[in-house]
Amino acid sequence: MCFTTLGQGTGDLVGTDDLAVLEKYLTANSSAGSLISPPAADRITIVS
Repeated sequence: MCFTTLGQGTGDLVGTDDLAVLEKYLTANSSAGSLISPPAADRITIVS
């Protein structure tokens, strides 16, 4: 599959890489005494 339209874009954005953003988020929102809690385990519904 080829996405030729993507090459025609004019509003290229360059930002920080994912790992740096994750590190910044974790540093701002947690500490050794106050860790980030995992999300609720019941948020996914399995449909068969």
